[in-house]
Amino acid sequence: LLKSNSVYTSLFILCGVPFKSITKVLFVTVATTATSKCVEWLGGVGFTKAYPVEKFYRDAKIGAIYEGTSNIQLNTIAKLIDAEYKNFT
Repeated sequence: LLKSNSVYTSLFILCGVPFKSITKVLFVTVATTATSKCVEWLGGVGFTKAYPVEKFYRDAKIGAIYEGTSNIQLNTIAKLIDAEYKNFT
């Protein structure tokens, strides 16, 4: 979705914000929220191995930790935005 949108890519490059960090945080958040809602919708059986939703939920949650946690990614984004802001003043 975001990879094909050149407007977002240009905006993030111009702002000096790493596109990789932003997309990682966005996709992990969307995946975790979507799979969490699926598990809630299925109720108790959502956690059983009878449905693939539990695997998707596990994979989405580990995505928040793998290659740097989402909080570290957010800190990286915030530092770069702050540095860019200081350059304008």
